[in-house]
Amino acid sequence: MSVIRAVNAQRTAGARMTISAESVRLAESNLRAEEARSRVGRSTSYDVLFRQDELAIANFNALSAQIDYLRATVDLQMHTGELLQAYGLELASRAARISQDDQNKADPNKYK
Repeated sequence: MSVIRAVNAQRTAGARMTISAESVRLAESNLRAEEARSRVGRSTSYDVLFRQDELAIANFNALSAQIDYLRATVDLQMHTGELLQAYGLELASRAARISQDDQNKADPNKYK
């Protein structure tokens, strides 16, 4: 059940990333239009600042969506047992480490 939730969280975060990227694009377009209106005297500096604030919020939301996507991906990898492999890590069992230590102790050529 937790794997299903993790998959859904990843899909939702991916959709948020797509939507927030479009939001940034539209906020940039609105800011350019507002600056153009301001240059010809049809807008105030307050309106330009308001559009800049909208762009900053859109950028924040886009970064937040990316972070949520990465967290959801790690959560999914953790639940499916793929987390260590995804980062090129291998976890040896305690029994294997003890066995390896015992072999190293028994090696007569170890200190020659």
